[in-house]
Amino acid sequence: MQTTNNKKQKTCILILGMHRSGTSALAGSLSMLGYEIGNNIIPGDERNKKGYFENDNINKFNEHLLDELNAKWHDTLFLPESFRNQDWYNEQEIGLRNLIISEFDEDADILIKDPRISVLFPLYLKVLKQLDYQIKVIIAYRTPV
Repeated sequence: MQTTNNKKQKTCILILGMHRSGTSALAGSLSMLGYEIGNNIIPGDERNKKGYFENDNINKFNEHLLDELNAKWHDTLFLPESFRNQDWYNEQEIGLRNLIISEFDEDADILIKDPRISVLFPLYLKVLKQLDYQIKVIIAYRTPV
């Protein structure tokens, strides 16, 4: 997509999905197509030898945010009302915006994968729009059965 000044609009793909649903394989494939994952990537381990293709700093930011809200990424409950506290929320917006700016090249098409974003999606949507990203969401689904 072109903007009015003929500069290519940056894209951010958000991959949402539960663990063991193929999100890492999807993120790995998209990274091979040129989508940037950032500077600090979680390495593979015995559970996922090829790697998670997930940014460690974004993961830590999300985990900290949910801890402050006394929530977990796998909660099925709504976030507490304190999530909407204007001063606190504005601080989180600034933190996320600064994190994205520091982790990714300014003009790169990027990819963010973390199951916590399923819960924090409104915050990501707002910040990514402020940073002028075209946002695409991929939801990886694995039957719980």
